[in-house]
Amino acid sequence: MKKLTIGLLSLLLFQPISVYACLLHAAFSKDIDQPPGALWVQIQTQVLMQEGKLSPTRLLESDAGFRQVHWWLTLLSKELYDTGQEDTYLYLVDIGLWVKYQRSGGGKLEYEVFPDTNNESVIILARQTLHAIVSEQMTLAKALDMEVVANTER
Repeated sequence: MKKLTIGLLSLLLFQPISVYACLLHAAFSKDIDQPPGALWVQIQTQVLMQEGKLSPTRLLESDAGFRQVHWWLTLLSKELYDTGQEDTYLYLVDIGLWVKYQRSGGGKLEYEVFPDTNNESVIILARQTLHAIVSEQMTLAKALDMEVVANTER
């Protein structure tokens, strides 16, 4: 635990603060209902990208960005369905997007649907990681091991 604390502190001290400004802004915003572990996933994603262990992807904005994310989530939904994943929620930390995945609907996705209770399963990841998984640069299991994906109960 001490090594982790020292590592995070040194990371924050030796990186330009602008790198983390959006992360910290999102973490302390009262308007964002983030699941536990979301901030850690977002920070870990940035760290692995800086270390070159996660390849940066060109992320689109606005309507094109939504279409990009929608396509990647559709591909992930097929993978989740094929692996037998039960109903869960997906949370994209870098854009604050909640998505409900329903196995019973053949892997159906519903956007901007918040969990009904605090005991719902949530898969937390960033768009960079989502792209790495659906483009087969990384497996979901590897992403969990690298802590750029978290699977928690809310």
